[in-house]
Formats: sequence, C-alpha cells, structure tokens
Amino acid sequence: MGGHWAALPNLPKSLKWGRKGDHAKASSGEDSMAADRSLWMPSLGTLERHPKDGWRFADPVALPKTTQVAFRALIKAICPPPPAPGNAAMFAKIEEDVLRALRYMHPLFAASLLIAVHALDLSPLWNLKGLRRLRALDRDEAEDFLNEVAKGALGRQLVFAARMAILSQYFDSDEVQKAIGYEPTEFMQSRLNLRTRMMAGSEPAPKEHIGPYSEEAAS
Repeated sequence: MGGHWAALPNLPKSLKWGRKGDHAKASSGEDSMAADRSLWMPSLGTLERHPKDGWRFADPVALPKTTQVAFRALIKAICPPPPAPGNAAMFAKIEEDVLRALRYMHPLFAASLLIAVHALDLSPLWNLKGLRRLRALDRDEAEDFLNEVAKGALGRQLVFAARMAILSQYFDSDEVQKAIGYEPTEFMQSRLNLRTRMMAGSEPAPKEHIGPYSEEAAS
C-alpha cells in the first residue's frame, strides 16, 4: 500500500488518512471530495502534440516484402487523392505508424489486419474482376475497386479494417490537421481551466457542459 500511494504525485502535506475504507480528510478543513480529486487528477503537463517527455515507442512490426508491397498499395488507394495532402514521405510515415501501432494491439487483431491486407491485395482475383492484384492497379482504379469490394458483407469488413488502421494515422498527421484547420490546443486548455475551477469548488456554466448533458443536446 505504501508503494502505491508513494507513486502518486503532489500529495497534499495537510492530508491525513482515516481508517481503511474512509475518505481522506484534509486537516485544513478543505472539502474531502476536492482533496480526493486532487490525488487522482494530477497536472497533465504540456499541450504540445509531440512533447519531449522521454516516452519511447515500440519498434514497427517488420513485414515480409510481399506484405509490405501490398500494404503500401493499400495506403495509396485509401488515403484521399489530391488536393488533399499526400506524398511519398507522408505515406512512409503512415506505414511506419500503423506498423508501430500493431505492437500495442492484441496479437489476434494485428494478425487479422495483415491477413486483410493480403485478402484485399488478391481481391480482384477472388472477385473475378481480372488477373491483376490490387498492387498492380493505378491509384484511382484501386480506390474504385475497394469501394466496390466494400459493398459485399465480407469485403466490407476487410475494407473497414484497412481504412480504420490507415486513416486514423492519416488524419493524425500534422500536414492533414493543418490543412483542415484542426487546432485543439485552445479547446484543451479551456477544459483544463474548467477542471482547475471545479477542483477549487466552482460549478461549470451551462455552456461548458459537453456531450449528452450539454445545452445543445438538451435542446
């Protein structure tokens, strides 16, 4: 137990613990619930998109050459065409990020995604649409074919898995977020400021509610 509490940052010195199961009580007379919240809601630190916080990511999964070629063809076919952002360096970064993300997934899901890559690469053959793999088609032709494949029950699941993995990294890129004007820092800072006020005992204004309890949802 001592090691568990010792790991919590910024414990108030005025805090004294009651019996097991009791709420912590602040000797200064502060509201005990506010004191509890301060334990479990430490400062979130910087709002930078890529903070230098010392976090080390896992290495990307190494793919066999044939899987790599099929996956790269899928990336080009699934990412939006010009004038949307997209170039060789960006596609290489998406590939790296997806393969890195596989390290954090359940092994069964990661294996299923790679199976989907091969299944979609071979889809022109098993759909009897030609004798060429998807990798051999040009970008627009491959995109149109994936849209057709997605109309079937099995194909829909395969295309959905590939799009989910690839587009999640595409829209997380700096280039795309800049192009669509996505800048969440101001919103995130406003929520942090709200949290600080609530921890101090203030109630949020009606317009500060979001989600199912917001004014928009109520109306």
